[in-house]
Amino acid sequence: MSLVVTLERVLGDESVAELLTTNKLSELACLALYLMYEKKQGRDSLWYPYIKELDRQRGRGQLAVESPLLWTESELDYLNGSPMRDEVVVRDEGIRREYNELDTLWFMAGSLFKQYPFDVPTEAFPFEIFKQAFVAVQSCVVHLPEG
Repeated sequence: MSLVVTLERVLGDESVAELLTTNKLSELACLALYLMYEKKQGRDSLWYPYIKELDRQRGRGQLAVESPLLWTESELDYLNGSPMRDEVVVRDEGIRREYNELDTLWFMAGSLFKQYPFDVPTEAFPFEIFKQAFVAVQSCVVHLPEG
């Protein structure tokens, strides 16, 4: 149970978690930010062995197929004419919107980041790194509905 990562556990406060995920950020975005800061700690992170494996996988899903969210523009051209291409573009734009909101999380949940003596998220991590972390979290998250 100590290896289960939940948003409430990461933020240390259920009300902060609820506030942040109400119209601002998804749980995936918050967990991706947590992953990036843990990764920045390197071998000092409790999660180092798992992060190392995520890096090896590079956001690959169960079938070891790289997420189209990580494809280059020319690779996305393979999807021309498919509704999947539009879906990938829409999701990419959504991830970018969440990336632009990360600093809000930084300032609202300051207690989370006391252990990370780094710059605010958008200064510490470029968008592409955030997107990789987002896809990595998305590829291994298990969502258990309440109730």
